[in-house]
Amino acid sequence: MNIKELATLSGSERVRLALGLDEDQAQKIRFIASSMAEKNPHINKARLGKASPGTSFYDFKNHRLGIGHKSSDVLAHELGHAASLGNASDFYKELLRGSKKATRISNMVATPAAAFIAANPKLTSAQKNKLLEAGTLISAAIAAPNLYEELAASTIATKHSPTKLRTAFGMIPGLISHSMNDLTAPSTYYLVKKTLGEIE
Repeated sequence: MNIKELATLSGSERVRLALGLDEDQAQKIRFIASSMAEKNPHINKARLGKASPGTSFYDFKNHRLGIGHKSSDVLAHELGHAASLGNASDFYKELLRGSKKATRISNMVATPAAAFIAANPKLTSAQKNKLLEAGTLISAAIAAPNLYEELAASTIATKHSPTKLRTAFGMIPGLISHSMNDLTAPSTYYLVKKTLGEIE
């Protein structure tokens, strides 16, 4: 199935049955898909399939969506990604792809790196503060494209929703989850810096 089909009664009904949604959610999905496709015709051919329970994504390399959440708001968010990234420049896609990889690495090394800096007897307090501050800023800059894209997708989803306020509130848990993950490294460096300052 593609997004053009999702915007039809039969298409939204297929998704409703596949995901176990109610009639109101199916109607909302149909409305959002139709509204987004009208403003962003490049998403019409994006493929839509069922993903593992609790997992939803937009694969911008292959222009396809996988939906595993029983939520019309989650589907709307992934459609927002399709609208945002479906015809984005290669530069932006590569920037986002690089940011995702670099953020994963940054999150993995943050704790040992911050601990090494904090416990290194060869560094002065001022040097430790500068290094931890640099770690905070650099890791935040690495994560920034991810956070921007998540916010953009949520904004697009809300804009095209027939229940804008409810959808906006529905986006909050996802944004918090993404922010907590993407900002793991900056938070680690910052908290270690704060802790050192209080100890000293």
